Order: sequence, then structure tokens, then C-alpha cells
Amino acid sequence: MKFGAGTTSSSDGIRFGMAASSLNARHLPRYFGVRRRVTLYKHTTNQVNQPWIDVVNCLLRQSTYVLDGLLYQDASAINWHYTDTGGFTELMFGLFSVLGFRFAPRLRDLSDQTLSRAHTGADYGVLASVLKKDVRDGLIVTHWDDLNRLAASLKDGLVRPSLVVSQLQAMQRQNPLQQAIQELGRIAKTWHVLSYIDDKAFRRRVLVGLNKGETLHSMARAVFFGR
Repeated sequence: MKFGAGTTSSSDGIRFGMAASSLNARHLPRYFGVRRRVTLYKHTTNQVNQPWIDVVNCLLRQSTYVLDGLLYQDASAINWHYTDTGGFTELMFGLFSVLGFRFAPRLRDLSDQTLSRAHTGADYGVLASVLKKDVRDGLIVTHWDDLNRLAASLKDGLVRPSLVVSQLQAMQRQNPLQQAIQELGRIAKTWHVLSYIDDKAFRRRVLVGLNKGETLHSMARAVFFGR
């Protein structure tokens, strides 16, 4: 219990070169040259154990696999989850909201993030100048039952979350359910960014949570064959 109750976690990927044939190994010359590599995507709790490690395709965005380790692992129930920018999308914010988790990514280039208004025409005072976009709340209301059915299916293990996320990303701008999740995610992202900027203790909490996983990655690199 010295490190906490195990109810917060972080996730990040670490890449390794492959000498043998592997289903998930891919070429990515920008980072790996001519070698093929895989990504090990790991979840680390605040008790510094790793309840979930998965071998994933290094060409796909890491956010695709974040929910697998939250919903499939057998450790303590997680309330808060941290990622870096690679684990973040507005779609993930929306899915975390309907599933009842608190998503707290560390975002790069905060000034480039678009913040949204929950109500058109409302007076947001000093925040009015930074809230650039209106949330289409009608989409959320119309598809609220569908959102809850999707959340129930994910929690009951009827479908793998990474498969759902990849399909929703592929149907962007075509599927109204995907758009509803995205709109809900814009509300959650705006709240998160404003809290992150305003609260120093919150920023440190996210940093500490991510550092635990990154420290274990450093150890893995040190003992990797060849070093």
C-alpha cells in the first residue's frame, strides 16, 4: 500500500527489433531503418506492477490499444489512467467517459489543442476567447442509448476494445455513433486541458504516473539481448 491502492495506471509502448518472422512485426524506416520491429504495449499501475502486456502493430496509433489493458486485466479496478500524446484521441476521451474511467493524458503542444463550448451562446467569461468550437450535443442525446449499449458490450467482454476503436476510427465522418462519441470526447478533453493548465498538483500526478512505466521501460532496454 506504500505506492497506493493500485487504482491508477499508465500505459505506453516500447519497440524492439525482430530478427525472426513475426505476425506483428512491421517496417517503419523513419524510426527503424531496414529492420522490422514490434511494439510491446504495457500497462503499469501505481503499485509498479504490470497487469497487461500486449504485442501490437507498431504502425497503428497506440491509443487503439489503451482500453484492452483496462478492461481485460485481472488486477484491481482502475479509476484513473495516464498516457502520453500517442495514447490520446478525442475518441478515447469519449469512450473513457461512457465507461466511467478518468482519462488523463499528458498532451504535447497544448496551445494547439482546440477547446469546445458545451452550450452555444452561453457566457464563459474569461474562457470565451479560448473555446473555439461548439459541441453538437444533439448527436450525444440522440445516440445516448447506443453509447451505453456499446459501453456494456465492452465491459462484458463481448468484443475486444481495440477492434471497436480501429473500426470507429475507420468510419470517421461516416458513422453517427462515432461522431457522438467524438463530441462527448471534446467535452471531456476541454475539461481535462483546462484542469491540467490550472492545477500544478494534477500535472505532477500525471507526470509521476507516467514516470513509473517509463522507468520500467528503461530497465527493459538495459537487459534487452545484445546489451
